[in-house]
Amino acid sequence: KRATAAGGPEREGGKGGEEAAPPRRSEELEALRCFYEEDFLGSEGGSCDSRPAAAAVGNSTPEADGPWRIRVAPRVVLVIQLPSDYPSASAPVPFLKAPHWALDEGRRTDLIAELEEMILPDTEMAILWAEHCRAELADVVDDDRTAENDCKVTSADENVGGKICTDTEKRRDDEDAILAVVEFHHMLIGKSHKKESEALSAAANIVRGWIFMGGPSVAVVQATKTDLQDWVQACKRAGKTGDIRYWRLQSKDGSKPLVDFPTKLKTMGYASGKEAKMDTVEYKKILSNLEICFPLPKCSLLL
Repeated sequence: KRATAAGGPEREGGKGGEEAAPPRRSEELEALRCFYEEDFLGSEGGSCDSRPAAAAVGNSTPEADGPWRIRVAPRVVLVIQLPSDYPSASAPVPFLKAPHWALDEGRRTDLIAELEEMILPDTEMAILWAEHCRAELADVVDDDRTAENDCKVTSADENVGGKICTDTEKRRDDEDAILAVVEFHHMLIGKSHKKESEALSAAANIVRGWIFMGGPSVAVVQATKTDLQDWVQACKRAGKTGDIRYWRLQSKDGSKPLVDFPTKLKTMGYASGKEAKMDTVEYKKILSNLEICFPLPKCSLLL
């Protein structure tokens, strides 16, 4: 039998569909723990110092559902988001988290593109991706690296002075936060709409705000430029193309925000009594609170 990328034997019968995904992810998770040891940082919600107990093969666990985090170079972490039917039907989505001195934007974008080109149908990709990243980033050196610094770079959430800070907030010292309005042809509510689910999941820990579901659909978000572009690209890969219709720099003068943004991307239901139509009343209210005109003013491209 052919060996898979997770290190186990190929399964009989080819693609097993979504029902086969949980046990295969559990096997891949265990292979990652054994292969990378302390460089496997667990699922996105875990801490840098903890390694979750092994999952029982055949049962889906929160750790097996991901996202998975693997340290591939000093201060550089590969984050792998897993669709519910990975690996049997859908491909995972790669992200790279690192300070700018360790991985500049051009190199990060090129490496993500290389990982996407490596995708093989019905194949566990985590070890293949991690080893490719390790080879490409072998020149990254950080002699002063500590476990504490790793946590600050790679943890999805960090408790600072009693306040939970997201990755987006922590990166503002290096990159200005922006307000943006992203328009989609439509985003529909329901578990059967897998493209929407994948697009919304990709926003975790990098984009926060509101997305008004329906047709058309509009998201009013706060993020760094890099994180916003990452999310829009992830949406496109999921089959939901978004157009950044408006953006501006978030004020950094220390004044109180005009609106208290949610800590994540909050889905807003359809307009009352209108099937699959976005709630334009609430949308315009949020724009007004943010001092954004409607119709949206023209702005330069976000490059």
